[in-house]
Amino acid sequence: MTLNLALNAAISGLLTSQRGLDSVSHNIANVNTAGYSRKIFTPESVTLGGFGVGVQTSETQRRVDETLRKSLWASSGQASQLSTGNTYYKQMQQLFGAPGDATSIAHRITDLGTQLEQLALNSQQSSMADQTVRKASEIQSAFADLSKQLQGMRTNADQEIATAVTQVNSYLSSISDLNQKISLAKATGQGAADLQDKRDTLMKSLSDLMDVSYYTQESGAITIFTASGTTLLDNNYRKIDYAATANVSPWDSFSAGQFSKMTIGAADITGDIRSGKLRALIDMRDNEVPALQSQIDQLADTMKTALNAAHNRGTSYPTLNTSMIGTKTFIKTAGAANQTMKLTSGDVNMTIFNADGSQAATTTLNTIMQDTSLAPVAPALPSNGPWTMDQVAGKMQSWLQGQGLTTSTVAVDSDGKFNIQINSSGKGLAFRDQKSTNIGSDAEDVGISFDANADGTGDQTVKGFSNFLGLNDFYTSGGKNWQWESNVLDATYTAPQATTLSFSSETDGMNFGNVLIMAGDTPTQIAARINNTASLAGKVKASVVPDGSGSRVRITNLDGSELQVTRTGPTSAGWDTLGFDPSKSGMAQTMQVSNKLTVNSNLLQRGALQFNSNTGAYYVSNGDNAIANQMAAVFTTLQTYEGAGGLSTGKLRLADYGAAIISNASSRAAASKTATDYQNSLTQSLSTKDAEISAVNLDEELSQLMVFQQSYAAAAKVISTTKQMFDVLNDIIR
Repeated sequence: MTLNLALNAAISGLLTSQRGLDSVSHNIANVNTAGYSRKIFTPESVTLGGFGVGVQTSETQRRVDETLRKSLWASSGQASQLSTGNTYYKQMQQLFGAPGDATSIAHRITDLGTQLEQLALNSQQSSMADQTVRKASEIQSAFADLSKQLQGMRTNADQEIATAVTQVNSYLSSISDLNQKISLAKATGQGAADLQDKRDTLMKSLSDLMDVSYYTQESGAITIFTASGTTLLDNNYRKIDYAATANVSPWDSFSAGQFSKMTIGAADITGDIRSGKLRALIDMRDNEVPALQSQIDQLADTMKTALNAAHNRGTSYPTLNTSMIGTKTFIKTAGAANQTMKLTSGDVNMTIFNADGSQAATTTLNTIMQDTSLAPVAPALPSNGPWTMDQVAGKMQSWLQGQGLTTSTVAVDSDGKFNIQINSSGKGLAFRDQKSTNIGSDAEDVGISFDANADGTGDQTVKGFSNFLGLNDFYTSGGKNWQWESNVLDATYTAPQATTLSFSSETDGMNFGNVLIMAGDTPTQIAARINNTASLAGKVKASVVPDGSGSRVRITNLDGSELQVTRTGPTSAGWDTLGFDPSKSGMAQTMQVSNKLTVNSNLLQRGALQFNSNTGAYYVSNGDNAIANQMAAVFTTLQTYEGAGGLSTGKLRLADYGAAIISNASSRAAASKTATDYQNSLTQSLSTKDAEISAVNLDEELSQLMVFQQSYAAAAKVISTTKQMFDVLNDIIR
């Protein structure tokens, strides 16, 4: 080897050692830097003509297990999803409390039942009526507060989604910038390892928000996709657009369009997100919180329905109920067939009573409907019906006026409500459902078949005349039936038989649209058939909304007026399994004690119209507590519930169903905590393993430091010796 080669080899060794020292010192300096991975400097021997002529360095590499790191990011995304969900589950658990808490919905239901028992025992005390109405209002406020707080959670989740989308866009923008710098560094032979560390840190943060797929290009840049393959980042990042909703109502849903989509251009990527914080927020907004809302709506509706059925059997006394306005909305179409009712069992006694509770006049509904002397006098109406609601109102008004109540009015008013005004302070009117038309027949709810679309076939069956009209409801819902929903349908549901749906509304009249549902149709296909029907376009919208482990087909009247969804023709298995009824969504929030009871609690129905077999006359009594007892019994007897929010159908007392809701919320919170703890532990284990591979080890670095120090000293000694040899040669030449 010549002296020049020796000198060059020594200099390359010196520079290599210096670079090694730089690499080690850089590693040691970043030993506590988050996201930093150990950099490995690898010297390579240089040969010329088969002889070693020195050493050179390749590009500094990171010590990273890419497969392990991908697993870590995926696990971290799952942990972020579960942790976010766990935060919301804790809020739900705190909101519902424990079954024994004095403020829990189960406890409040028990309180109202106890108050009704006290009312039955002390029915003559007017203060008891006031206390009962106050208790009923308190539980209604509790229901409304639960509902509002649940919707507040959905609002927060939606706003958090918007914040998270902004963060995703920021991460994608930063990764795009790093991609360009990494590509440039690799193309120019500069080190890109530190830039790759920064990019990995951003990728982990991105994976915590949403799951992504990616691959590394030859240039060193990465391309990022969603689960379905929509590109998030290639040469440039593609911005995700999202707009949060300011206020959320119980019936709002993503599938119905009340929430924004996460879009890239025209592509909706909401369904692409399978894990991460965004997935948890979407689930909370669209599935988990609505499931609890569905449960309390079911409880509120069951309590309301049962109490109304009992309350409508009674009458107030000694305070006379001279004004009765029903809560049911009827649809009338001028010059066309109208809705009708028909008695399928029993008859309805109507009695005018005096201020002392004695009978002034009595008849039955079936009797007056066939009385040709009462307006309208012709044609004669059939026994037991069917009768239009205008015919019922006309006959009733004619009979009242014929009994001396000449200013009394009965009509289906402009709001579609059955409206009775006695207009006499000394007379009252009471209804008594009974087994037959005979005077003094045993009390029993009449059966009513209601033809909602005027096609000659009954669509709904209701028990109780006053209950059918909603004349003396204890609780009202304060709105019209503008939404209808199917039963909860499981994931495998298909229509077992073809059926035709018919649509009627206040605005568009009777049967303004018909849709044929085919055997084998899924909920999604049923909704699509409705939405693709030209006669319904712009008037009605159908959507499939999640409810617990299943879903419902929800039909919305877009103008908010009364809507009737019925079948055309006889009943079918397809119609029965769908089970369309007015939506209960939001019942917990919209339900309220009847306004007339809050204004005058003495209108509370504590007793009922009774028959005295000795006198052969009907009467009302101040000491009668029959209806108060029936209302109290609502809380001690088993009630039937439809499937809602994951709670199955069955029979439970109201308080027990309330306790079941609380227990369900608690068990979901507990399960969430267990899953979160496990996933956090798994993520920590993967993080530890990743650190074992990529983190800086001081002992290892110090060992390398000694090696490079010795190498540096040796190279320096060679240079020094070579210099001396050059000096000797120079002296010889001289």
